[in-house]
Amino acid sequence: MPRPSYPPHDFTCPYEHNCPHLDWLSTRWVLGEYRRAEETYQEHLRIIDTMDAKLNTALKRIRALEKENAELKAKNTALHQRQFKANRKKDTDDKGSNTENASTPAGDGKKKRGAPVGHPGWFREKPTYVDRTIEVSAPIICPHCQSRNLTPIEGVSEHLQEDIVLKPRPFVTRYLHHEAFCSHCNQPVVKAAEDELLNAPIGPVAKSAAIYLRYRIGMTYRKVQEVFRDLFGLKFVPASAVGFDRQAVVKEAAIYD
Repeated sequence: MPRPSYPPHDFTCPYEHNCPHLDWLSTRWVLGEYRRAEETYQEHLRIIDTMDAKLNTALKRIRALEKENAELKAKNTALHQRQFKANRKKDTDDKGSNTENASTPAGDGKKKRGAPVGHPGWFREKPTYVDRTIEVSAPIICPHCQSRNLTPIEGVSEHLQEDIVLKPRPFVTRYLHHEAFCSHCNQPVVKAAEDELLNAPIGPVAKSAAIYLRYRIGMTYRKVQEVFRDLFGLKFVPASAVGFDRQAVVKEAAIYD
């Protein structure tokens, strides 16, 4: 009996929900996934086309920027080289001595040292304040030729000079504490004065300066010790500088948190 091409209209497949040809999957679910896969595939194609168009636009923009960057670099190099004179070429004769090129003008001396002509100069900024003023009398003997034939003239010449002030010895402060007895702690207690670190033989300014030299300038603990010993006459061991850091960490923990 020939196999019918189409089932009858009232036919119901017993394997509709678990078809053996589809690894026992539901035929309705497989058909739904197949239709949704086509829509997803088309959406992916649209995304790929959009990204490809954006990529092509970005590549064109990159090429234009690279070209513009190369042109700007060339112009900048030309402007920079225009400030300087070209090196004079020298030819070597048969005897091995160097002779200047014929294009070099005769009598032209060596190139002057320093910045080229037109280069902006650098000058130190003048101080905005004066701590002290010293009036110097007119000289009696010329400092250049040792002549005594000098005539005083009107007017003065001003000279500003900056320097640093170093104190070659530590500044020692004695604190006399009046004590009070605490019944809760069962011991006498004192309070710290302004700029005082209780039970610390070295003051806060020295410790802050040591921490600054260590972490801002980058000195080692041993070099920090040498700076305080040689410049300020304040002696301590390198381990004390380590203790300065640890004390600062403890005191600043609340601010850090």
